[in-house]
Amino acid sequence: MPINIPVEHEPLKHGHISEAIIGAFYEVYNELGHGLLESVYREALACELASKGLRVEREKMVKVQFRNQTVGVFRTDLVIGDAVIVELKCARTIDRMLEAQLLNYLKATDYEVGLLLNFGYRPQFRRMFLSNLQKQTRGHPTSLEEFRAFRPLLNGTAGEARVRTEREKIRVHPRKSAVDQLFPSPASPARNRQ
Repeated sequence: MPINIPVEHEPLKHGHISEAIIGAFYEVYNELGHGLLESVYREALACELASKGLRVEREKMVKVQFRNQTVGVFRTDLVIGDAVIVELKCARTIDRMLEAQLLNYLKATDYEVGLLLNFGYRPQFRRMFLSNLQKQTRGHPTSLEEFRAFRPLLNGTAGEARVRTEREKIRVHPRKSAVDQLFPSPASPARNRQ
């Protein structure tokens, strides 16, 4: 007698394609191992995916648009089924820089699903999803004046948005917020002291 388990979440977007790509990734890795060039893995993976009936585009040129103008062009390693970007690597491990590359590809295009496949010493993959709704500005300030209007929201207490990040390497005065240091207001105590 079959057991019906209620599904509490929606299925993954392009999950069947992602599953086929990951399966083909392991088949290629198990047969070829690690240590070859990325281009060899790209061709082997493309052959394996094509044999499974999936449409494969190699090194597809994708334009990056900014205000309806092309500001850049990049080439994806593979685009599968016109739905999933596949980025291949032959690195020691997947790090944040490799993940950021794929995330930027997703941000710059209408593709929502990406796979990062690493043919390193150990096979690794990351699946990333960024919906086109998330890519919209969602009311972020578009000018310095709008940003200053949001200052009360950014200067808040724990749990509220903070501007400071380690990557920005902002030196923060212990009694001032990063926003006050970057954009002092006319009533700021720092200006009154100078």
